[in-house]
This record gives sequence, structure tokens and C-alpha cells, in this order.
Amino acid sequence: MKTKQRQIRSDKKIDVRPTIPAQFKQIIGRLSYIVTVPEKDIIEFIINSAIRSETVLDGLSKYFVYDYMYGTTLHLGSYDNPSIKEELNRLYERTEKVRATTRLKQTDYDNLFQLANSLNCTRSCAAWVLIERGIKDHAIIQSLLRSFLENELDPQRMKQLEEMIHFINKNKESGEEDFTLIEMLSYFRSQVKNGTGSIISHLKKLLD
Repeated sequence: MKTKQRQIRSDKKIDVRPTIPAQFKQIIGRLSYIVTVPEKDIIEFIINSAIRSETVLDGLSKYFVYDYMYGTTLHLGSYDNPSIKEELNRLYERTEKVRATTRLKQTDYDNLFQLANSLNCTRSCAAWVLIERGIKDHAIIQSLLRSFLENELDPQRMKQLEEMIHFINKNKESGEEDFTLIEMLSYFRSQVKNGTGSIISHLKKLLD
């Protein structure tokens, strides 16, 4: 009698559980609260965005021990390059660390595996540095928030929101920093915290 083999789903996700500084876990928690998306999905978005970011990869290139190829760009590795693991340990030596958890699709996990090999570190360490660089990358966080809003707001409201932010920045006082989606959602988060409704309901009321 033949034993029926269990089929593995092609879209099955793989657990990734890096240990990261508690301060980054707190930021992930805030982002999760603001956009009402589970922390594991926030981490997945940041890792996948960071590993595709030219800015992030250019910043990591000085740590590549082995060559790393992404798209049409080849980053040359060298045994003389500093260790990313030692650099992270030096920067966050006295920092409390906590476990972060996410799940990656097979193709994304393979990308993480390739990056880890080029950095000559574990996949957990590679995930840690991607989370660190991703959180510090303004464009990645803006992209995360924009992705959330585009799923919740219709195109017309989204256009109105962008025009509002553009108007605020155009008329800001000299020397003031640009107003961004991060500040916008943080403001509405405070409104929700002090009252009723959701961030989206407050936004829709403003834009209608």
C-alpha cells in the first residue's frame, strides 16, 4: 500500500524570529496601532521593502563579505570588510533586546537567505539589520503608511489628502520641517485616543 505524501503549499510562509532592540519593537508596535495592522505584517513589509531599497543596500554594501546581486546591480564583497554582526553588537551593546516575529513567503525568505550569506551572518541577524535600516528609512515608512491609506481610502479622498499635505508644506513657516503622512496619522491617532471612532473615520470626515 502506497503512503500518500503530504503536499506543501507553494504560498506557505516561513517563520522569521530575529532578536532586535526593544526601541525598534516599540516603533513597530506604534505603527501597528496607527494603521491597525498586526505587528508581524508591519515587520514583513519593512523587511521586504528594505531588501529592495537601493539606499539600504548601498548602505550595507561596505559589510558584504561575498558578492551580492540584486536586480542588475552587483555589490562586490571583500573579506576585508567589517562584520555587520559586530557592528550591530557594538551599536546596541547596552540596549535591551526582544524577540520579533514575522512570516515570509518562500521567495522573500530566499532573498533574506541570499543577503545573509553575502553579509556572512545568520538570517536572524540579516532580518535585524533590515528592520533597523527600514525603520530609519523615511521613504519606507511613508510607503507603508501610503499602502495602508490606499487600501482604506478611495482615490478621490487619497488625492485630497495629498493636496492637503502639499498645501500645508507650501505654506509652512521658513525653517519648519515638511509635514508628512506620519505626522498626519499620528495626529489622528491622538484624536482617536482621546475620543471615539477610528483613524480612517476621522480622515473621511475631514476629507468629505
